Amino acid sequence: MKTLRRKYNRQYFLFGLFLISLLILEETYYGFLRIYFGNYYNHVVYLPIEKTRNESNKLSIAVIVIIGKISHLTSYELAQDSVKCYCDYYGYPYIRITADDVEYVKNCGQKDFMFKRHCIMKNVMLKNPKIDFFYFLDADMGIVNPNHLLEDYINNSSEVIFYERIFNYEFMAGSYIIKNTKYARDFLTSWYEYDGKVPKNAFHGTDNAAIHQVFLDKFMPENKNSCLSVWNVAKNWDGVWKYVGCTQYFLGKNYTKFLPIEIRSKYSSLTWVRDGWLTNSVWSKKDFMFHGWKIQALNSIDFAGWLNPFIPSIAQDSVKCYCDYYGYPYIRITADDVEFVKNCGQKDFMFKRHCIMKNVMLKNPKIDFFYFLDADMGIVNPNHLLEDYINKSSEVIFYERIFNYEFMAGSYIIKNTKYARDFLTSWYEYDGKVPKNAFHGTDNAAIHQVFLDIFMPENKNSCLSVWNVAKDWDGVWQYVGCTQYFLDKNYTKFLPIEIRPKNSLLTWVRDGWLTNSVWSKKDFMFHGWKIQALNSIDFAGWLNPFIPSIGTGFVMEKCITEKAFQNWAYKDTFMVSNEEVEKQIKKTIEKVKDSYETTITGLKNDGIL
Repeated sequence: MKTLRRKYNRQYFLFGLFLISLLILEETYYGFLRIYFGNYYNHVVYLPIEKTRNESNKLSIAVIVIIGKISHLTSYELAQDSVKCYCDYYGYPYIRITADDVEYVKNCGQKDFMFKRHCIMKNVMLKNPKIDFFYFLDADMGIVNPNHLLEDYINNSSEVIFYERIFNYEFMAGSYIIKNTKYARDFLTSWYEYDGKVPKNAFHGTDNAAIHQVFLDKFMPENKNSCLSVWNVAKNWDGVWKYVGCTQYFLGKNYTKFLPIEIRSKYSSLTWVRDGWLTNSVWSKKDFMFHGWKIQALNSIDFAGWLNPFIPSIAQDSVKCYCDYYGYPYIRITADDVEFVKNCGQKDFMFKRHCIMKNVMLKNPKIDFFYFLDADMGIVNPNHLLEDYINKSSEVIFYERIFNYEFMAGSYIIKNTKYARDFLTSWYEYDGKVPKNAFHGTDNAAIHQVFLDIFMPENKNSCLSVWNVAKDWDGVWQYVGCTQYFLDKNYTKFLPIEIRPKNSLLTWVRDGWLTNSVWSKKDFMFHGWKIQALNSIDFAGWLNPFIPSIGTGFVMEKCITEKAFQNWAYKDTFMVSNEEVEKQIKKTIEKVKDSYETTITGLKNDGIL
């Protein structure tokens, strides 16, 4: 009995220990896991920019970013794109300079770039006397929330404004607001001259550490040597922080004694930038800029790893980049474009777009073929040409979707002929002919009725009884199954309208979510890249096959260069063989075949067929 009790006591103890361990782990990792999954299971939020600059009382303010080499920009694309967009919107001059820019590196002989950039900053100030204030920003600083103005953080009485970093006790060297005065420029000189005065045989922490010594030299000369013994023996960042801690001991917290050099504390509401990784990229309306947006640290679990708070724009950016690279005209139109909506009075946009397509064809008689693409279609593999999928004998080319038995309405290749345009007319005119009191499935369903009307008029009414009572997509698929029963699989009878079957090698696009975004060299375009469905576990949810370094989209400047391929930065785990993709698709095709046969059997049992 004692042995049994001891056994149970031990089990309870182990269970209790496990529960405590679980709670500790939960407490430790809850925040991280919540943030991590929040990053992947997301929905889009658009926040309007509500701030406006006071036209009558504008300060002359510029933003400056200094980088070592132009090639380094690839590490800071998201950050710099956000800063440039912000400046363009509000009208702030945005100045980006490389350390080898002859115009600005005059008299800047510093060997350490981190010091040299402050010398360059001084030269920029001298060359721009009409600019009153500059925001000096590290290249990895970006705008997380554009609803703030640069004016909001400026104090006219201050010559230079620094801030305390939150995660340690240093003054931030990577960003400051500086007034364009001799006093401020002289302060920069005192700082960058430490390029030749940092400890020779120590890990000196470059300008990050040196700024604290400058404060001792300038404002507390009686203590300027008090911490050198610590700095001289620093072997790593821990040693540097010891030195910084020493300087802070003497500098104290009464920062008013440094005026007109201002230091803003960790708790200040007037700190314009902070390290975003401190909160795993979670932000509030109070936040303005984030520091640390280096692509190399994106999604890293190491120190200063960060998550992208933005949703990348993938589908249309990939299509535009592809077209720019190969020289195909890329035409994007909105349904309210006066030039193209003439005579397009359809109430349902899904029909109206085909009317607009017809007008585009009429206005571009020199273009022989058009690829009509849904907005959520993107290029997963740019190593295919549009010419590869064109059959000059066909007027319009459709394809069968893989996951069901419909003809795809969202993409087709169309020849610029009267026959093809008339076919579109027959289609979009169903805007007023779809069942009134049913879930009609818009142009997706109507395209099948068009085929019956044109090619099998003797059966054009055979499935209307199914369409008229559809209550949801299942009802629509029953109707589509009915039409397919009459249309049969002998698609040659529809020529010159071509239908490509599910297993065709000449289908230019497929639903990427069918293979969880896994792709092979055979693939060209993917359908379904809606941001709302990104990483969703619901129907048609999809994963991003690209590494997140593309941030908010492709770098369009690269698209017309030999570096265009860098925009398609793949996750290698999503790349598989043609055989592997075909194997997965074949399974889906077999399931659809069974589903179709079940639908037909049901329709026969109901006496419809």
